[in-house]
Amino acid sequence: MKIGYGVFGVAYEKMLKNDLHNINSIDHKLIKNMILLDNNSTEFLYSQACSYDVKNHELYHFAQKFKALNDKETIQNLL
Repeated sequence: MKIGYGVFGVAYEKMLKNDLHNINSIDHKLIKNMILLDNNSTEFLYSQACSYDVKNHELYHFAQKFKALNDKETIQNLL
C-alpha cells in the first residue's frame, strides 16, 4: 500500500515535498497521509463498516429547517 508524498511516483514526490506551503500546513498533512486507492489498499480502507450518526453533527438541526416534502422543494428552500 502506498502512503504519502510518493504515491504517484518520484516526480510528484519531489514536487510535493518542495511545495512552498509551510510544512505544518493542512496541505502537507493531507498529502503526507494520503493513500493511493488501488487493489492493495482496498482491504485496509474498506474492511470495516463505517457508521456515523449525522444527527449528532452540529449543523444537522440547522439543515432540517430547509427540509420539505420532496427533494425539489428542499433544494428550492436552500436557494
